[in-house]
Amino acid sequence: METPSRGKTIGIGIVIAVISLPLGYVILQILQTLIELLWVDLPESAPDPVIWAITLIIPTVAGVLVALLRRSGSDGHNPLIGIALNPITAKEYPSVIGAIAFTLLGGLVLGPEVAMVSTGAFIGTVIGAKAGLKTSVATGIGAGFAILALFVNPILNGSFSNPGTYQFDARDLVGAIGVAAATALVLVLGRFLSIFILRLHGGDRPKVSILAIGGFLVGAVALVYYIGTGHGIALVLTSGESETQALIALGSAGAIAITIAAKWVVYSISMGAGFRGGPFFPAIYISAGIAAIATLQTPDYAQGALAAGITAAFVYLSHPKIVATIVMGIVLGLIIGGPQIVPLAIAAALVAKLLPTVKDATKPTGEQLITLVR
Repeated sequence: METPSRGKTIGIGIVIAVISLPLGYVILQILQTLIELLWVDLPESAPDPVIWAITLIIPTVAGVLVALLRRSGSDGHNPLIGIALNPITAKEYPSVIGAIAFTLLGGLVLGPEVAMVSTGAFIGTVIGAKAGLKTSVATGIGAGFAILALFVNPILNGSFSNPGTYQFDARDLVGAIGVAAATALVLVLGRFLSIFILRLHGGDRPKVSILAIGGFLVGAVALVYYIGTGHGIALVLTSGESETQALIALGSAGAIAITIAAKWVVYSISMGAGFRGGPFFPAIYISAGIAAIATLQTPDYAQGALAAGITAAFVYLSHPKIVATIVMGIVLGLIIGGPQIVPLAIAAALVAKLLPTVKDATKPTGEQLITLVR
């Protein structure tokens, strides 16, 4: 097929972008709405026997469905890899998005970012193939614009225009460095646990029994947490991006620590058992909990710790080169708290970058990774 001209390439890219961004947004809104109904609204009004039943049954059934979808179509990629940018054909997309959707709706602890990336990659693959655009370029444009859907609501509701009132204090660098190191260490240990689970059942294969057991264990941990603490089940289940404020509002370092410990366990199981989804949002939730504990315990040295924790989670999971690390620190600092918080975010980014990564056990080959992936 003849290579398209520069002008035509730009035109095709615009078409892919114009379709991928709104479609990514629609996918995100559908998933978040259904997750909210199933794991926040329903438990608030349901009696305890119903909560116990859905907490054990739904993740288990989700495990079976994810295994069947992975076996019958495209297998997708394990979240330990990060966010892989692969071509996705029209034949492959239903099984890929289906496995992600059942994982998320099942309450498993992975994020929706891969659903958007996969949708954009699918749009790019299909349109790019028909127009003769290079596959890597087409999928990159589609995935890149689809994941921008994450920023639509914050822009519309003015979150980015009201960065906060924090004033930089050099003492807070101590808290930022401590929170970044703690966040990275917790993520390291979680990856070790996930890799151990993967190796225990023979690698990232879609075994119905393993995924069902994994789903049941995730539900069981969440149920024990609910019975033991009386706090909402959604604080442990789901990726957690909608529950961060509720986590911080627990107000007690002990309560927050127990919650993020439970989240850490089910996050690790979700990756190790072979579910499909993004690794970033649960890591951000855990980092927010670590930052909240630091702020409660050492308020004179940890103001702005939330931005440091979130930045550390992003940088550790992506592990970009040093220049990109600094850029990520600047951008995330500006988004989360404004110019005054940028020094804390940069310090956190550098700490997370300096800590060694943990290689995953899935050993991907020939995969192209986007910016947010090591």
